[in-house]
Amino acid sequence: MPFDVDALEKFIRVKVANEEFSGVVLVAHHDTIILEQAYGLANKRYAVPNQLDTRFNLASLNKMFTGVAVTQLVQRGKLALDDCVGKHLPDYPNHDVRENVTIHHLLTHTSGLGTYWESEAFHQLSKTNFFSIWDYLDLVGDVSLAFRPGTSWKYSDTGFLLLGAIIETITETSYYDYVRKNIYSPAGMDATDSFRIDKPVPNVAIGYTKFNGKDQPPLVDWRSNNYIHPMKGLPDGGGYSNVRDMFRFTQALKDDTLLDETHRNYITTPQVQVEGEWHYGYGFRHNVRNWAHSFGHRGGFPGATNICMIYPELKYITIILSNCDARVGGLAYAWEVIEKTQHLIQEEV
Repeated sequence: MPFDVDALEKFIRVKVANEEFSGVVLVAHHDTIILEQAYGLANKRYAVPNQLDTRFNLASLNKMFTGVAVTQLVQRGKLALDDCVGKHLPDYPNHDVRENVTIHHLLTHTSGLGTYWESEAFHQLSKTNFFSIWDYLDLVGDVSLAFRPGTSWKYSDTGFLLLGAIIETITETSYYDYVRKNIYSPAGMDATDSFRIDKPVPNVAIGYTKFNGKDQPPLVDWRSNNYIHPMKGLPDGGGYSNVRDMFRFTQALKDDTLLDETHRNYITTPQVQVEGEWHYGYGFRHNVRNWAHSFGHRGGFPGATNICMIYPELKYITIILSNCDARVGGLAYAWEVIEKTQHLIQEEV
């Protein structure tokens, strides 16, 4: 069954009219873009529309970049997947993390570490002067592991912070400079970076949220997410990109631009099963179905909702970047679009 672009656009416009979606959608087939369209407003106060080159907060899509960066260092012989944290961060305060958590554990969320921004210490501190990975690691260095590494699965932003610190230690440069030089530049991703939110950067969508705190009813009116967003994106998320740059990233994953074939397979192969058809790899989410395997990531943060998924057997790529709150349909909407459209064309490989 051919992909029905008109039906998809009609579906999206209904969501936009109901204030359930704002962002950019890209669908490609056999590397040819068949839909690329912007919807809604990048700035509600001044009624600035989203454009195809608008940059959106990526939320956890940045984990893919970190996964590629670490795998590049494996390819270059700078570290091994079974290296313990202590080999590269010998002064890390927690002995259990130093001696028992490996690079593999960090990449697959099987380390037993949690998420730094859920800690009480994180919420009690002003983050206006937090601009580096190390600023955040200071908050979690004494946090105990939730389970013995490798025995269970728990999504861990803290684990990806540690990966960023390891990248900096090995390369003797900042994480940001490393990914610019080794991922963004070779892939042609000129619009992608981790920007400080207190700096005037052009073509950046403001994230709008109705999130009112955990277990609280949503707000009636939209508000900017700047008041809860970190001052700068990190290895676990929060950078910025536009939909065409993310498409370039998917293309660069297919050849030797970023990784050779052997190490590219590390990225495209599921590593641990999370639940049912859902698996996780090295910075990539995988869905393994009898009709199609897909890999990529999704990202959710108040005022930011994203999907970047590659269907290698079906030859489709779907990218959705949004400045819409997941709690009012963003993430559910994005996933619904993918699943409702991709399974319809499963016979059209």
